[in-house]
Amino acid sequence: MNKTLVTPNTFELISTEEMMYIEGGLEPNQINVDRSLLDKSTCTAVAAGYTSITGLSQDRLAREIYSHAFLYYASVPTCLGLAATAALVGIPLGPAGIVAAEATVAAGFIYIRSHSNPIDLGNDSDMRVAIYNFIWDHC
Repeated sequence: MNKTLVTPNTFELISTEEMMYIEGGLEPNQINVDRSLLDKSTCTAVAAGYTSITGLSQDRLAREIYSHAFLYYASVPTCLGLAATAALVGIPLGPAGIVAAEATVAAGFIYIRSHSNPIDLGNDSDMRVAIYNFIWDHC
């Protein structure tokens, strides 16, 4: 059975721009995270639209987008342990440094995950960029 939608007499359509204003909308350098971003080729395609906005390369942006999605949905680094990650992102590991290095990398993962929806592209520390590269290359 089909039913006709009846709207109130005072109903008015509003533009997309006005709705974004009311709901907050996204900034030009933001992307909502979704499961399609767990695919690296999708991230590369999406990144192409943000190079002129951010001034960053398509590859750099694709790595950032993928890493945010990976950490958002996986929530923990599942491909290697934190000590291995710390070594790969360039934190020197010595007998006394492993705990500090793991804590530093863990904080980086937590920060990235907590800023994954929406994804704010660019303005990243060297540590976060190293983590993006690590996740792209190893996860």
